[in-house]
Amino acid sequence: GGGGVAKQLDPETTRTTTWLLTVWRDMVESKWGMSIDDRDELGGETEDEAAAPTQSLLNSCGVTSLCLDLIAPGLNDELKIEAIKLLIALLFKEGGNQLVQAKINEHLDTHDSSAFFMEAKATMTRLMEWHSLNPDGEPGDAKKELPGESILIKFLQLSAEGHFKKNQDILRTQNADYDEIRDGVFYKASRRVWTVQNSVPENLLDVMVDYLNLVSKIPYRVASKAAMLVAGLVLEVLQGPCELNQLHFSRKTDLLEILNRMMRSRTKNDQREVEEKELKFTVIKIFQALLEGRSSTDDLYKKIVGIVHLDVLISHVELPMARVLAEAGGGLGDDLPGLEGVGGGAGAQRGGAEPLAPGKPKEGPMPMERTLSGKSLEGGNDEEEEEEEEDEEELEEQKEQLQTQILVLLQMFSDYDPMLKEDRMMMRLEDMLEREVMSVEIVWNGKLQRRFFHMPELCTLIGETTKQNLVKDVDRSNMDNKLIDFMARVNDIYTELKWQEYLSQMRIQVIFSRENQNRATWLSFGLAFFINVVFIFGYEYRDAEECMGLSLPTMDRIYSDPKRSWNREAALAEYAGQLPCLPKMAFDVVSVLNYFQITVAIFTLMLFLVVVSKPKFDKAMSLPARPLTALGIPVDAPIFVLVRHILASIWHSISDGFPPALYYVGYTVACFLIMSTYPPLCAFLLLDIVVKSPTTANVLMAVYKPRKQLGTTLLLLLFVIYIFAVIYFFSYRLDMKGDEDCNTLWTCLVGNVNYGMRNGGGFGDMMQHDITSGRWVVDFLYFGLVIVVLLNIVFGIIIDTFAELREGLVEREHATKEFCFICGIESDTFDRAGQIEAAQASAQGRDHDKDKLMGWSNHYHKDHNMWDYASFMISLKEQDKDDDDGLELYVRHCMDTEQVDWFPKNKALCLGVEGSGADEGGNLDSLLGEVAKRIEESEHRLIYSTEKRFEKTQRTVESLMRHQKEAGKQLFMIKEAVAPPRRGRSRPTSRGGGVDEENFAERARSIVSANASAGPSRPDSRPGSGPPSPRQPGSISYPGMPGMPMIRGSLETDQVGQYSDLKDELDLTNAKIDELQSQLGDVLKLLTASHGGGGPMPGQKVPPAKRKSKVPLMSKSVDRGREDSLESLLSEPSVDKDDSEGESSVL
Repeated sequence: GGGGVAKQLDPETTRTTTWLLTVWRDMVESKWGMSIDDRDELGGETEDEAAAPTQSLLNSCGVTSLCLDLIAPGLNDELKIEAIKLLIALLFKEGGNQLVQAKINEHLDTHDSSAFFMEAKATMTRLMEWHSLNPDGEPGDAKKELPGESILIKFLQLSAEGHFKKNQDILRTQNADYDEIRDGVFYKASRRVWTVQNSVPENLLDVMVDYLNLVSKIPYRVASKAAMLVAGLVLEVLQGPCELNQLHFSRKTDLLEILNRMMRSRTKNDQREVEEKELKFTVIKIFQALLEGRSSTDDLYKKIVGIVHLDVLISHVELPMARVLAEAGGGLGDDLPGLEGVGGGAGAQRGGAEPLAPGKPKEGPMPMERTLSGKSLEGGNDEEEEEEEEDEEELEEQKEQLQTQILVLLQMFSDYDPMLKEDRMMMRLEDMLEREVMSVEIVWNGKLQRRFFHMPELCTLIGETTKQNLVKDVDRSNMDNKLIDFMARVNDIYTELKWQEYLSQMRIQVIFSRENQNRATWLSFGLAFFINVVFIFGYEYRDAEECMGLSLPTMDRIYSDPKRSWNREAALAEYAGQLPCLPKMAFDVVSVLNYFQITVAIFTLMLFLVVVSKPKFDKAMSLPARPLTALGIPVDAPIFVLVRHILASIWHSISDGFPPALYYVGYTVACFLIMSTYPPLCAFLLLDIVVKSPTTANVLMAVYKPRKQLGTTLLLLLFVIYIFAVIYFFSYRLDMKGDEDCNTLWTCLVGNVNYGMRNGGGFGDMMQHDITSGRWVVDFLYFGLVIVVLLNIVFGIIIDTFAELREGLVEREHATKEFCFICGIESDTFDRAGQIEAAQASAQGRDHDKDKLMGWSNHYHKDHNMWDYASFMISLKEQDKDDDDGLELYVRHCMDTEQVDWFPKNKALCLGVEGSGADEGGNLDSLLGEVAKRIEESEHRLIYSTEKRFEKTQRTVESLMRHQKEAGKQLFMIKEAVAPPRRGRSRPTSRGGGVDEENFAERARSIVSANASAGPSRPDSRPGSGPPSPRQPGSISYPGMPGMPMIRGSLETDQVGQYSDLKDELDLTNAKIDELQSQLGDVLKLLTASHGGGGPMPGQKVPPAKRKSKVPLMSKSVDRGREDSLESLLSEPSVDKDDSEGESSVL
């Protein structure tokens, strides 16, 4: 039952229900392969995918709603705990299970959920009572476990996981967001449903703060565990951000003071330092969540900065180093930040605590009671020491995480108040802040915001070669394509960095790196260059006996072997007795260099395969395998699909990119052939410069890029040359200077291609000159068509392409240096903004903004540093999705869907307004998409509001028309009573046959006078003038006029007054009907315009204009005007169905 009424369930049903809930939970846990206790730490996306169908099935069958109904006062505790465990099993998913969360919100929001929230509040109240009675836990409990009811806090946290805003809000209030009330039932426009208001609304946020306040004061481990649960719940209901929860926590609770006290807490009793550090880490995240989505000018910044003790925060950053100096130098660290004022009271202001006098010991334990090894200074039992040794690595990691988040928070405070940077303690952290905390500007919720984040250690592995390759190869066709390609390349860099991280863990990262691979390729190129230099100055032809006498068997055998028929020089050398030889010293140098070159080539190939190809292979293997087919028949055998997928991934890893791994395979083989088979092959290795220089690469690209145009042009050139070869062969063969140059058509074609294209005058230069014959025409046409036209077309295509590539290279370099990569604004804009800032500051007599004065340099290196954005994206990939706040979750979604709306395109905070000069064409698509989205949302809201307005107006008009008809009937009866009876007519007509107004009024006055002289009048029976007269026998009572008797043959005074009132009311009704009729017409026009044409809209009720109305909206009598309204209304109204339908107005 709702409204706080306790629910009841008999024992047998309770046991059955508990067993059934356990079975359903086991179904989910079996899909995970683990229990709900292990799912948070050990589970991941694989477990989510396995359990998703089961979770969805149970949720759709009503299990979620059942569990919520079972969490109520009066039911068995074991049953309630089992229901909560099942809800947790349904909710567990990376980023939150939105289907289950939506079902929870729908059930709690559309029903009277007072029982659930009363039970939640009562549970936390019982937990607080338990902590008060058992501050150090249950006696004899070595593990210091919390009561089983504490699992409710985990459920509330998971219900808001992933920043599910509706569940965040419903913990604060349950009776909100309704638009209309009818008979105690609330209408929610957001859901389009009628719901029931909670009879007893509860604010669980206040209970959470009270619980956190209590357990934060208890210095025992079991209380620290409870504080971790509650702090995690507070963090989850804040992130997103949930603005109303932010305001409630900061303005209506003592949360800020509690958090500040928790940061000053010290490890005592059985508390574990690693857990205390984790709790402080959550506290810092709560501070950040309170400021999430807020600009630096928000008042909340001022309040938090004024409450938080900066010296306490800095102590967690600087204290370990201070302790080392203090132990080594006898108190040298006393002057370091964090050692003074740490023990200040709760009311101490920022930096207001006094330092201790020299030699005076501090009261109580030190803020950190442990050495760098993690062991307690005060000693302890063996079990505690062993446990601390096991947690030493985790403790160091937790300390680092806490320190980085504190640095981020301090940077946020400094951005709010730049004067904090001049604080003595903050100045000591300046280098650390610059080195570890980065910032990016992000467009979120329509606002440009600065986000500070800790740079992951993984980003330090990004080499200069990787950066240069990205800047050189990124797609710069337009702004959107550039940013999309940037995100894709950052994803590839992240895969490469993870592999580099593994190599660094294996301690071989120093060898296998991009930089070493780049150095190795240049070393190999240098060796090839020096070998060719030795060839240039050492090779010469000598007698074979002399060469053999120099003991050069390896290289000389190549040219003395008659089997090498492909080498023409070897055959001629045998006849002439000479061979190409190197002097002995030169040969020895070449041999050493070649062996060294082979070694470097093999090392380069290994580096490329390990550093570049392996991440590509991993990426290809992570993609889903394509189906395997054989002769058009799909092969479903997993082993064949796997083998094909592996082979395809290997091929992708060695063939993708420029240069691919296959290039270095060929380079290594060529190095081997130089020594053993063909020394002149070393000359071809010099072409490696094409891979290393973009300018030389453009030379080849000038031929490769227009390959289709060149191919068709060369084919046309060949056909034209063949035509001339045919003419020369059949008509002018005897004019050839050589007898065998044109004996066959093939030799004639080869001669035309070879000599004709190389000679300045064409193929005619190879023939005897004779101007008397007609051959000069053929020679001239050959020269004009082949040499002048077609060859120059080929050269023109190549030269134009090279010029285009060179121009593109210049433009790319200009865009890199003169335009911001992220926002696309020109550098001059920032320099001008710096000059304007300097002029305004001088005119106003204030300090200059140093960042603005630096202009382009500051913006390029700090505000919109592209590698800071890359680091931010890498940090999101390193971070667990469950730990994302609202902005991070938004950016993660944009990265997954390749959206670039989060980048500040054409915007920068240092400019104050949107910049200019960016590529507006690149933003057009995203702008149009946003406009279309807003138009669609506005259209939905307009349709709903107009429908409601139309229905309300229609009901009002119908009510007024019914009132008009009743008033007409009453006036008609009054007229019948006053008018004298006429013969042959049962009722007067509406025109000409009735009594005019003057006679009617005169007769009424005479009747009133006669009744007044006859005696005292009866009490007034009009409404509000006293009790009505009892109905007399034979009197007539009229509808809509209670207490108004009509006596035959006479009209009393109160009847005349009633007639006057009805006449005035009728005039007002007519005016109101005219006004509503005009409004109704406007509504119909608006509906027609929004719908775009005729016909009823989907889901819209058909208005009276589109169906036959049985109630007339306007009678003809009203349309005739005000001058004859009385006469028409005194006549008989149209009350018949057919007449009313005929006289109704069509809207």
